Amino acid sequence: MLKETLHREEQPESKAISPLVEKPVPPLARAPVDVAPTTPASSQDVLFREPDLSTGLVIRNLLNDLDGLAAFLRTAIHQSDWLNAFLLSAGIWQIVEDYLHSDPLSLQRAEKVFEGLHHPLINTARNSVWLTRQMETGLFQQLPRYRRVLRWSALWKELVEALAEAAVSVNAGQSLPAESEAGLIERSRALLADSEDFPTRLRRSILRLPNCFRSFDQRPEDIQRLAAKFAKQYPDRNQPVVVVGLRTSGNYLAPLLKCYLHREGYQDITVTTLRPGIDLLPFEKAQIHRANRQGTLFALIDDPPVTGRSMLKAARRLERVHVSRQSIVLMVPLFAGPDSLPARLRGFTGVLLPWEEWAIQDLTSPEAMKDTLSGWLLPGLEITRVEQTPIMRNDTGRGHITRVYRVTVSQPASGLKWRREILAKGVGLGYLGDHVQDMLRHLSPHFPPVYGLRDGLLSRAWIPEEDQIGGLAERDFPAAARGIATYVWDRHRQLSVAEDVSLRRFGNSPAWEVTSDLISHVFGRAWKVARVPLVDPVMRRLLHASSPSLVDGNMALSNWFYRSAQNQLTKVAFERGVFRNDVEYTSYDPVFDLASLAADLEVAAVEGKEWAKELSSLIRRDYEQLSGDKIDEERWLLYQFVRLWEVKRTIPTNRTHILTRAYSRALQRYFSAYYFQDLPANPHGDICAFDLDGVLETNYLGDALLGGLPALSPASAVSLRALARHGYRSIVTTGRSLPEVIERCQHYPIVGGVAEYGAVIYSPAQGTRVLLSDGEQEALDGLRKYLQSQPCVFVDPDYRYAVRAYQVDFRGRRLALSADQIAGALRSQPSGSASLRPIAGEKQADFMVERIDKAVGARELLANLTMGGDGRGADSHPLALAVGDSLSDLPVLEMAKRAVLPAHASPRLNRPGIRRYRTAYQAGLAQAVTDLIGHSPRDCEECQPPTFSENARYLLGLFAVQENGAKSILLSLISRMRP
Repeated sequence: MLKETLHREEQPESKAISPLVEKPVPPLARAPVDVAPTTPASSQDVLFREPDLSTGLVIRNLLNDLDGLAAFLRTAIHQSDWLNAFLLSAGIWQIVEDYLHSDPLSLQRAEKVFEGLHHPLINTARNSVWLTRQMETGLFQQLPRYRRVLRWSALWKELVEALAEAAVSVNAGQSLPAESEAGLIERSRALLADSEDFPTRLRRSILRLPNCFRSFDQRPEDIQRLAAKFAKQYPDRNQPVVVVGLRTSGNYLAPLLKCYLHREGYQDITVTTLRPGIDLLPFEKAQIHRANRQGTLFALIDDPPVTGRSMLKAARRLERVHVSRQSIVLMVPLFAGPDSLPARLRGFTGVLLPWEEWAIQDLTSPEAMKDTLSGWLLPGLEITRVEQTPIMRNDTGRGHITRVYRVTVSQPASGLKWRREILAKGVGLGYLGDHVQDMLRHLSPHFPPVYGLRDGLLSRAWIPEEDQIGGLAERDFPAAARGIATYVWDRHRQLSVAEDVSLRRFGNSPAWEVTSDLISHVFGRAWKVARVPLVDPVMRRLLHASSPSLVDGNMALSNWFYRSAQNQLTKVAFERGVFRNDVEYTSYDPVFDLASLAADLEVAAVEGKEWAKELSSLIRRDYEQLSGDKIDEERWLLYQFVRLWEVKRTIPTNRTHILTRAYSRALQRYFSAYYFQDLPANPHGDICAFDLDGVLETNYLGDALLGGLPALSPASAVSLRALARHGYRSIVTTGRSLPEVIERCQHYPIVGGVAEYGAVIYSPAQGTRVLLSDGEQEALDGLRKYLQSQPCVFVDPDYRYAVRAYQVDFRGRRLALSADQIAGALRSQPSGSASLRPIAGEKQADFMVERIDKAVGARELLANLTMGGDGRGADSHPLALAVGDSLSDLPVLEMAKRAVLPAHASPRLNRPGIRRYRTAYQAGLAQAVTDLIGHSPRDCEECQPPTFSENARYLLGLFAVQENGAKSILLSLISRMRP
């Protein structure tokens, strides 16, 4: 049997695969009810039987291609597993439907490249691509192989509908007649045999998982309830109905809706699917035209809507082929009440299924849970009471239901009682949820005790939130880090898969695609054009898993629990796996899990939890020891980008500055690993001063929400290295916050920094010194308080000695304050307070007292750095070199023997004695350093960093695009030259 083959992997060497597994619980009679309820300390609760982990069809990797689904379908039908047979057949149908509506040359993706771009040449290119796509589609649809697949698809749809009928019958407690089973077996066998001759591209296409039955707790009974409501609203059973399923979930929901409508008495029901934004095929348009002339109702069905945009697109697609709005009926399950229907859908007729009417509500009632849990008890025990606690999740949001119950278990023979807190959580329908059994069989010592899996609900022990790893004591760091690394290593060993299929996925946000979106912004406004040919191949190369396995994919800090007394580390939310909701950050690389957790720890470190940084380094070190392989810096950085990109989708607007700093810290650490690790300390030497934004760093890694991600480039990194190698010391003079300056001093060869426009200075040796008077600090605090009270204005909390404020547009992008807002803020200051000045920026407005500027801070910092030294702090030009690009840098430039402006610097900085270069940003900085030391750092063995790995050359080559130009970077990537 295929199911047996799936489970033939080697068993764990020992139950105690981690030193953090708890000790066994006391015997049964030693846990009376008057003892405080506790979560059992072993992988199995002594009150319950060992869970049965061999039920249903267990498939390790849910992301299969057509050939893989066909193999599993044969097994399901052979076992008369009609629910899974239906789910698998609907998945095959989805793959075939997407192929029939596909764009072989990816010209539709090319069209999207031009979205939002306006130029006569771009318009011409857009029109040319559109005409080419129309011709390509027409020719593709005339190919014999396409026509063969089209005919096969019509027959397969009939089989899917028949399997849906079989699944519904079995779900209702009815048995299938032997001749019906034989007919289904024969039809599926013949069609699957025909599919073996399909084009390779079709057979290797990867399934899109249906949110309805994988990520949500929808069940066939929900479709039955929608059908019953439809029947009440439209009582004429002779009226034709076309059920339109929106792919992907529509391939599953539409056949079920047809089945239930047929049981309601409707006679003329047709099923079709469409994907919003994808053109209908000619024969589909003809079918809709014919049906529309007969007064047909078009029932659209899909997942519960968020914005309603997809369903609206589908409805408008029907309207464009002359279906009247009155004939369109939206079949809409909702995650809340009827009022949660998106406003854009309220102009249509709808049949609604509010959240409280979903079938999962019945399955999670205390009475139903009592029946379920009673079936898993050991003999001689019974459940006397089940109470639902207030702890619940997703009762008003997308995702699986999560509920916690207080359960009382008694032993009538002895009169003893025990209490347990048990969590029930949806995991998916049929094989889409049963796949968690594979994890439980191999990794159960890492998880809370699991009681069983039934009807798509996993029941396990509840762990109190106070045990989350966020409260970890420093003495427990080594044990916790070792346990996390062991968990990831065990997953990699026990849950291996044959292929990294993430490389075959496009448009569903696999890990490599997320990083490609971010990195491709190095090409500026041309990033959409450059991404596919230049960046995608590099990201796929860098993030390819040579030894693929099923990752956890849900490593957030909130999912880890540690009990110091028992030396016990526990991982929860393991059932979610890599198969995500809405988009799938697909990866089969265990480093993805480690780096994802490291990104969460980076965010925690930004928020002031210094323990997070140490824990991250310990986890990485321990995993490298367990695996025997060193994690390369590129994967570590890029997988952190994926996790931070995911966090960005849910983080509140007033906390995006934390995310920006987390991105930046990861980049700082990456450049430091390659350029600065071997530099010796240099306590003396002439001092060079640089602005951060636009000089040492730029936002060449784009992110619209965060306003760009500040980062070094290879040119600025090698410039800092060259200065250190030639005996110079570097400082930064910036308007950025003190915490950001401290971070740069930790990662770059920088001996100190002037932060917040000169209001505060920092050096690792001397610490922090604030240069504001009490009155000046009070004036800034008063302005900060005023701005915080203004609507739609956000104040960056990292700035304590200056004020940085911004507003956010409807897309969540940062914008500067208006002139009126700045003027109003200045007028709000009481008379007699310290005079303030605004410093306008592109995406924010900063405020500083008139007396303070960067030169004030620079002089104080220089005095600290030269204290007891050579007295250069008193020199009229104490800086050997200064590079800046904004008017706030002018006082510092005037302090330098060499004052340099990159080409992009403000024209207002043009002064005698200040030189402007023709190169901009970090390339301008590199030219200034070249002139100072007398040669290019790239041509100097002393300046050059250690040899880069091949992967580093690829990624650093992309980071160098804006300073070298697109032409040179293309040649660099092709020839694998060093950046």
